[in-house]
This record gives sequence, structure tokens and C-alpha cells, in this order.
Amino acid sequence: MACQSVFHWESGAKTPKMLWKIAPKPCIYWLSLAFSFFLFGACKSTGTPTLTSPSSGFSGLVLYTKSIRKWNPRFFEEGSAYHSFVEVSGGQEPKKIWRTDISLSIRDMDFLKSVQTFFPKTSMKRYHLHYYRQEGILKKTTNSDTVEAVFQTYSQGESDSNDLVTLLKQLNTSNTNRISISESAVFQPGSNSDEFTLGSETIRLDNGSSLTWTYEYGALGSATPNGEFKSSSDLVFQSTSYDASKIQFEKIPMEPEKFFFKSLWKTDKQEIFFVPVLANSPRFLSTEPIEYKRFGNFLIKEESL
Repeated sequence: MACQSVFHWESGAKTPKMLWKIAPKPCIYWLSLAFSFFLFGACKSTGTPTLTSPSSGFSGLVLYTKSIRKWNPRFFEEGSAYHSFVEVSGGQEPKKIWRTDISLSIRDMDFLKSVQTFFPKTSMKRYHLHYYRQEGILKKTTNSDTVEAVFQTYSQGESDSNDLVTLLKQLNTSNTNRISISESAVFQPGSNSDEFTLGSETIRLDNGSSLTWTYEYGALGSATPNGEFKSSSDLVFQSTSYDASKIQFEKIPMEPEKFFFKSLWKTDKQEIFFVPVLANSPRFLSTEPIEYKRFGNFLIKEESL
């Protein structure tokens, strides 16, 4: 027995045969209803998550991670961070998937002043935002607990400014070209239904060879995370020096029929957000909440003075 949600859950239970023999005939109807209620109710609370199952209550799915590594405080202020979003569309197969990596840096004011003192002609600004997006489709794997994203194109953009509104405006109006790629990534369920892990990433080269990174955590997270790099020529390289938080994603709770966006950084007067386009219903793509300004995949909210 199975039921569909944002994830796919499976649950089942067998009723002892003796129960049907002992129970009076009029009770069979009510026992059947109670059994059905339990069976369908269990579908909502237990089971194995997957990226590929759509739900009538949700237009898509969003996974999110933020690197826990702190940036050097001599050069960057608190709030500078690396964010990564994985979006899956709802609707018909094949499902689209986008992975967007965002690097937001807020440069320290004292550092900027010293740079401008020694290098008066510098163009370095207070805020810098860079994004890199891979676009592709989901591919079912032989292992029902994992899913493979096949990325076919990528695009990127960046902007520098001393003002957040100008930063987002420049980013939205800059020309971005989609470049063809042949890359893939395998996602697998984590320790609970709200977690996913990036298990491996593969790049296929023009000469037919490929390069693969495989990530491994060890038993119950007790071992040091290990990354293994392999090429089609059997070159192998292992390393424990990587940011494990970048490949551990959490499922972001979403509410049906509501415009969805995720905060990236805020001050006392301003806050900027990322808008996952695939996860939002198509009718929301040209709208945003009151008091917010929309710039493509980003929003900004400014408090009145």
C-alpha cells in the first residue's frame, strides 16, 4: 500500500486472522474502517523519503543547506555565507531540478577603508553576490531510496555594490548565458525524513572520460567524513578536508497556496531573500508580498525610516 506526498511513504500492517473469526459479523464493517484509517494515517508519519513524488498540496520541493564555516572576520562581516538550494518541480514527468549555489559576502568596513587608502582606484564594493545554477531533470535510479539529477546546462551571475537594492538590480539585469554541461549528482535520504545527503557528483568530459566525487560519513556520523575522487582512468584520491555541511540538505517546510521565499541575510532596516522559482506555483512567478521588491530570483524588504 502506498500514498503520495512531497515524499513517498510506504506502510502496511496485517490483521490477525483470528480477529475476523471471533468478531461478530456487524463489527466487521467498523473494524475494516478502523483498519483503513490506521493504514492511510500511517502513510503520513513513517516511511522512506524520495525526491520524485509530487503532491497535490505542494507545487514542488526545496532542499537547503548553509555552510557552517565562518568567513575571516578581518575581511568579512557576520552574515557572509555560502547557501545552496535544490528545487524540484511538480507536475508531469520528467521533473525539472535546479541547484543554485549562492555566495554572499559583506566586506568589513575597516578593511574596505584600508584598501581604498592604499589603492584609491579600487572598484571593491561593500556587498558582493555570486550565484551558480545547474539545470536538469530527475532520473530514477535502481535504488528506490536515491535519485539522480542529470544536469544539462549551467548559468551564473555576480554583482558588486555599496547598496543592496542596486546589488540585486544589477544581478537581475546582467546578461546570463546558459552553457551546456554533462554532469550529475545523486541524492540519498538522511537519518530522518527531513534530510538528504549529496552522495556523489560526476562530471563527464568531451573525450568520454568522467570524474566522480563520492562522499561518505561513516557509521552514525561517528567517523570523519571522507571524500573520494575517481576518474575513468582509475586515478583515486581521498580527502577528509571538505565542508561536510555543504552536502547535508534539509527539506524546507512549505505551505500550499503561499508564495515561498527564504531569507539570506538581514540588517536592522533591510532583508534579502531567495525565491525558488520551480517550487512556487506558476501563478506566483510575477507576484510578491506587499512591501517587498522583486528582482528575478531575489527579494528585498526595507523597513520605513
